[in-house]
Amino acid sequence: MITPMSKIEIIGHKGHLYPTLEELQKWGKLHIDNIPVIDFVRGSFLHRIYFDEAQCKERDVREIMEKALDEIIGQIPREIYNELDEKLKQVGAKGRLTLREIEPVELLLFVKDMQNEFQPLIRRKQELTDEMGIILEYKKIAKSLLELLSKYELEKRWEIIGITISKGQEYIISLLKEQLERITSHNYAVFPSDPYDDRIAIIIGYERYCADGVQRLLFGSGIKEMPLPIKFRDRPIDVTLALMEERMLVLPSEVDEVKDALRSFFLENGARILQVRADNQDHLLRFKVSSKFAQTKYTFVIRGWAPTDEVHAIKEALEDKFQGLVVMKELPVKMTHDEHTPVALRNPKLMRPFERLVGFYALPMYGTIDPTSSLSLFFPIFFGLVLGDVGYGILLATFAGIMYALARGRQYLKDISLIAFTFSIYSIIFGFLYGELFGVRMGLKPLLPQLARGHANSTEGVVLNYLILAVSFGGLHVLYGIVLGIIVSFRRTEITKVLEGFARVMILFGITFIVCKLMHVLPSIFFLIGIALLIISIPFLIYAGGILASLEISTLIGNILSYCRLMALGMGSVYITFVGDELDYLIENEVLGKVVLIIVHAFNLVVHIAVPTIHALRLHYVEFFTKFFVSGGKPYVPLKKTEIILY
Repeated sequence: MITPMSKIEIIGHKGHLYPTLEELQKWGKLHIDNIPVIDFVRGSFLHRIYFDEAQCKERDVREIMEKALDEIIGQIPREIYNELDEKLKQVGAKGRLTLREIEPVELLLFVKDMQNEFQPLIRRKQELTDEMGIILEYKKIAKSLLELLSKYELEKRWEIIGITISKGQEYIISLLKEQLERITSHNYAVFPSDPYDDRIAIIIGYERYCADGVQRLLFGSGIKEMPLPIKFRDRPIDVTLALMEERMLVLPSEVDEVKDALRSFFLENGARILQVRADNQDHLLRFKVSSKFAQTKYTFVIRGWAPTDEVHAIKEALEDKFQGLVVMKELPVKMTHDEHTPVALRNPKLMRPFERLVGFYALPMYGTIDPTSSLSLFFPIFFGLVLGDVGYGILLATFAGIMYALARGRQYLKDISLIAFTFSIYSIIFGFLYGELFGVRMGLKPLLPQLARGHANSTEGVVLNYLILAVSFGGLHVLYGIVLGIIVSFRRTEITKVLEGFARVMILFGITFIVCKLMHVLPSIFFLIGIALLIISIPFLIYAGGILASLEISTLIGNILSYCRLMALGMGSVYITFVGDELDYLIENEVLGKVVLIIVHAFNLVVHIAVPTIHALRLHYVEFFTKFFVSGGKPYVPLKKTEIILY
């Protein structure tokens, strides 16, 4: 559901502005609104809030501090997150309260000290890592060059250099030869290696007196000599390789020493740094939102939105704390404010993960209907209707449990795992109805033989029953969407849309009665009732939506028939299991047959987790939401204290 909101106004003495903001931030429920004011207009008594010199200085200091804190926190090793989290829990809120007594400049000095302490460690770690990378790369190149040197005997008086080019740039070799012939008067040699790692090493030998010309040629062509760490330059290649092998023996231990030093640094100071950062962000946020307030000569004015059931608590808290010098009142809200009212969705815990799927589409406008509850009801049913298999459901539940355990603080992973677990429950339920446990070969008896879609004794009637079930769910889904549309239109006093909604309901019932009579499910009288409902609905449609609205009959039929895809996807899953069973039977090697069977079932499970999810969402977004959903909601972003989150 959409949380009921109240518009509130807070007025108080200017000296209590920032204590009031701290109280509101601690409350964490007020969505700040921008107060439209015109400055520098004669007679205007409302003006923007401007910062004095001391406040501007504090803001600048805190912005500098934020950049430094970002740099430090970005280097926290992931493996110590749990230990830091425990330390933060031990300190609790008291640690952040003590920061209020420290001047921003002192905090900045603390942060700079921390920065000066950890930066050399970071630089050293990067230098060692880079050195390891260079050595590993050079060793590949040097080995190729050594192979060439041992293969070709070059004149001792010649200069020898090594270069590398990318694979695919072999044409450079012929161009080099042409230029070297000119520069060296044919006294040169070029030996390319076999490609390795998409690169080619090349040895170039030439008379020493031609060195300047060759260097100018390479430099002018943008070709660089083989890279080499400074400490290894001016040495023969074989000597360099030996020194590198020795260096590689000690480099890992040096890297580990630096990592241990960084770990100790962050274990000792990380919790404090995170608290300073959270407190600093709280202050910066208060500076930022202050630009939305207004002031008179002696007072400040704050306006915003808060959940209606939370307003009374903060009103009493402000009165108790400021003894009447800061007051709050509720402002009247008109329907015209709907597009400006922030939207917060509030649903039972089991439904909250589906709010994320609603967010993929759009946020509903305030005063309309939140489709989360409908999505959480129909979406899993549609999924289970397709992937109705007890075995697949158990595997999906297991996967969802593992994902939830690994999610830790990542809420989006928890939401996905809870949705997947809900899907697994419905897959198991429909699996028992269909009688499927990794297909039908396990001999599970269907609870509804009329829906035994994969069993050997099933007939065409089973497929027809399956189709009727899918279309019936579609008709119910579309009808429910139309009814919700009528409710939304009534709330927004859009009478013509209300009439259009009732006309759609009559069309839907008329189509249902006619189809049921043709299928000999209902008596003949319902055929006449269906025709009458269609005839009666047409004038209402034309009145409400114009002459083109009379095409609504074909649109509704198309919407409902779109749900046939659920049956088609479900039968596709069944026939893939048939393929696996048949291959297992045909392959004489029993082990190989079981391996193929497992691969087919794994493929079927992956495909029929992804595909039904996409199509079920499509049915909601296109066939269902379009009947009632009004987008354009403004997100509810309350002013609150910064949470310390370790990613």
